[in-house]
Amino acid sequence: MKILILYFSGAGSTKYFCDIISEEIKSFAEISKLPVEEAMSKELPDHNVLLAMFPVYALDAPKIFKDYISSLPKVDGKGVYLICTHGGGPGNALRKIHKILALKGYKLLGFSELFTIDSLIVFFVKEDSSLLKILEKKRLKSIEKAKKFAKKIEAELIEYQKDPNRSAGKIRLPFRLYDIVIYPMIQFLYNLGKKHLWKYFWVDENCTSCAKCVNICPLKNIYFSESKVKFGGNCIFCLRCLHNCPTKSIQVGKLTLGKYRLNYYK
Repeated sequence: MKILILYFSGAGSTKYFCDIISEEIKSFAEISKLPVEEAMSKELPDHNVLLAMFPVYALDAPKIFKDYISSLPKVDGKGVYLICTHGGGPGNALRKIHKILALKGYKLLGFSELFTIDSLIVFFVKEDSSLLKILEKKRLKSIEKAKKFAKKIEAELIEYQKDPNRSAGKIRLPFRLYDIVIYPMIQFLYNLGKKHLWKYFWVDENCTSCAKCVNICPLKNIYFSESKVKFGGNCIFCLRCLHNCPTKSIQVGKLTLGKYRLNYYK
């Protein structure tokens, strides 16, 4: 059994859960993990089953993920599991990705929605906030949920391997009415922020020019100019650079000073 985990991770939470799930299922399958920003320049590894993983941005999958999924070649009934991470409301994001993959010929085998600490926390929550303990407890529950889901995948794929044409039964993805009501407004605000906030990215005096931000930016939008870190306009607001700077030097105006950072890209 060959499983391809195709994922996009902004600040790093989705990558973290990707590593957890792949560790749990590696004993019975050959696992390939590929972030979409690398997949764009590579031929996809051969696989029997696809695990598509992504964070929810403004009640939807990130555009970089949707665009890549839309470019996949058609298949003849390969199985797919959908997994999203979210910091508050997943909306109907899974339905949107399933619609694309179904048109490509993928057959839905299962899904999971995993809570994680939202990357936007860096704008609102201070490093010493008591709220972090509450959020961490919820995240730890999601880790257990991810491990249980991995065991479920293992059990199902053992049967799937015996008969790839068997029916997975009727799988109902969640439908949330609030998504329909507020999606246009949430998307408008998200795109407005993405369009303008990149102009306020800067690095403070703690920057060591280590180039980690340059290397991990999924769109190669960060560069050095005259030995200083610069940010281009092709920002998707994933906040990977901001959360994973070793010295917490990257700021957005004054909004992020003294705020909590995730740190998944060691």
